[in-house]
Amino acid sequence: MNFEIDFALVSVLPNNEDFEEIILMKNPLFLVGPRTELVEKSNFNILDQYPLIYREEGSGTRMVMQQHFEQINYSPKIKMELTSTEAVKQAVIAGLGYSILSILSIKNELIQKELEIIPDTKMRSRSKWRIIWLKKKKLSPVGEAFVDYIKKNQDAIYQKNFSWSEQYDLD
Repeated sequence: MNFEIDFALVSVLPNNEDFEEIILMKNPLFLVGPRTELVEKSNFNILDQYPLIYREEGSGTRMVMQQHFEQINYSPKIKMELTSTEAVKQAVIAGLGYSILSILSIKNELIQKELEIIPDTKMRSRSKWRIIWLKKKKLSPVGEAFVDYIKKNQDAIYQKNFSWSEQYDLD
């Protein structure tokens, strides 16, 4: 807000500011738990039985989760709040609870079979990854070149690095 930062990568737009943005990609969020027999064979709502691990207040993931819970009129039990996605993932892997995480943040844990997506469709949500900058900010020539590069190469960057996430698409 003090023109100190050129760009930010966000999933939730800050309030009351006038931003330019490039929407980069969908960001599906899923209920995840540790890879256990319980998860594989459960036929009940996990969150009615087990607590939820949240990100800290102000986190974009937490905001999306809270908005989603309001929309489906659900009040989960909250076990703990942690300050990073990595801490949340490790707590879930350790069996301390369940969480809702971005598919983009759990790729390796899915491959290594440490986490599993819980097949509960009402606990799925989506945000979008965006690059934003203040409209009033005069971008440097490097900043202008960066915006131009992203606009021209966005599809190729997505295909090369993130197209794997389509197998978990919510549509």
